[in-house]
Amino acid sequence: MTALARLPLFPVLPPLRLPRLALLALALLCPLAGWCNVGAIERMKGTVQVLGTGGWRTASQGETLAEGERINTAEDSEALIRFTDGALMALRAKTQVQVTRYQYRQDKPKRHASLLQLVTGSFRFVTGLMGKAAPEAVRVTTPTATIGIRGTDFETAYVEERTADTEAGTYTRVIEGGTFMEGADGRRVEVDAGQTGFATSADLVARGLSSAVQVGLIRDPQGIFRDGSFDSTLKNLKQEGVNRLQQELRKQVPQELKGTLPGLLNDIFKR
Repeated sequence: MTALARLPLFPVLPPLRLPRLALLALALLCPLAGWCNVGAIERMKGTVQVLGTGGWRTASQGETLAEGERINTAEDSEALIRFTDGALMALRAKTQVQVTRYQYRQDKPKRHASLLQLVTGSFRFVTGLMGKAAPEAVRVTTPTATIGIRGTDFETAYVEERTADTEAGTYTRVIEGGTFMEGADGRRVEVDAGQTGFATSADLVARGLSSAVQVGLIRDPQGIFRDGSFDSTLKNLKQEGVNRLQQELRKQVPQELKGTLPGLLNDIFKR
């Protein structure tokens, strides 16, 4: 595996500041039909299972998800999840993700909270309104790292077994925007667009599955990140979310604000 770059540590990323008009528009969004759940399976391929209070169940397209549930994709299977704030998560094959917490409160932004736990496998994540208005509220955890965002499109993978080409640990690659990666020892590194971060743990090193306890940037590893069946639709789905929000806002905001909505929401989603 490519040696990790020696990098200076970075401070916690400051929260994104949206214009007052943007915050007003977001505050005016009331609960919409179909947006009362944590999220739903927008598209799927193969076998997808969900672990809820009643045990494991086989999922179907359009099925809603609740906070605390775990989603599992089988071999040669994938799922695309749309969360209540418009965020999109494309689960690759043989992936398991726990939605530990997902609270999008349109009327109370300070209560926004998103905590997704990648147990195994990999996914691509495109942030929604929560990630734009309150990026500090969005976190992804793996067995060896915590990843924070700042309005972004990124991929994360957790590799459990060492191979000839890869070390065991967490890999994250940024497509747009930026993330930061923090290891179990508290060390942190910023990952910008086009960069890949890596974090392992003392436990994996002790078990001979990784060779170094460190967090840093690496060259893009071969075979870790691969396009999924739904990647080509992510851009269109993201724009659909913008269009839907624009339509709902036009119904609810004062007349004098309606002319500003198209540019306003597009600006929010670009962040």
